[in-house]
Amino acid sequence: ERDDYTCQDCGIKQSRAKGREIKVEVHHKQGVLNWDLLLDHVQKHLLCDPGWLETLCKKCHDRKDKVGV
Repeated sequence: ERDDYTCQDCGIKQSRAKGREIKVEVHHKQGVLNWDLLLDHVQKHLLCDPGWLETLCKKCHDRKDKVGV
């Protein structure tokens, strides 16, 4: 959105027009600085054991996050 869905190298703009589809995507200019650490963090904190997860409504989820339970 920041770059108006336009390639910053060649200037081509994203298009959804049938037969002329062009997609743009994000490029990390400096690469991902510590890929292994990032993957470890995601695995530990986001892809945790299902036993550490529970289904809550938004109100209860917000309340539990607030008190750290």
